[in-house]
Amino acid sequence: MDDENKTVDEKIVDTTFKSIIDTFSEHPDFQNKLSSTNALIIPSSIFDNQDTYFPQGTIDFYQYLHSNSPPELNIDIAVLDEKYAEFPKYNETIEIATIIVKYVCLPIVLPIISRYIYDKYLSKNNEEKHEIKSEILITKNDTTVAYKYCGPAKTYEKLMLDYLKNVNEITEGSEEN
Repeated sequence: MDDENKTVDEKIVDTTFKSIIDTFSEHPDFQNKLSSTNALIIPSSIFDNQDTYFPQGTIDFYQYLHSNSPPELNIDIAVLDEKYAEFPKYNETIEIATIIVKYVCLPIVLPIISRYIYDKYLSKNNEEKHEIKSEILITKNDTTVAYKYCGPAKTYEKLMLDYLKNVNEITEGSEEN
């Protein structure tokens, strides 16, 4: 795929589970709870350096992931309920909440996200063209790779699978966790 038509951006980032937990929770009990997860839904935008926001529909996304996940996938939202806020959607692009996932859980998480997109947006109206914006951070020991997708809902799974095959090469030398 040439760069002109590229709908997936891939880059190494400094974000880790620990940095997210430290940033978004000051409560030790909540930090312990989040430390036991292997997938976290995280805020995708921070405005005024004070308030944290999630895309509209994040709770539905979380509930879908939670109810369609096997027991070994422990997923949560990285903020306390009282700090949770969604920002409204102002355009036609469907933004799916950012998620950080431990490498070993990637084969579980990606198909669930793809089914969510299909069930929520494609199965109801196949003729309508939905634009999806999504970010998945994959962490493998001390390396995190961010994959940002912006493109048609119908090509999400195929393109993300193509790009995610490279995670192992990028994180070579890192131990799995």
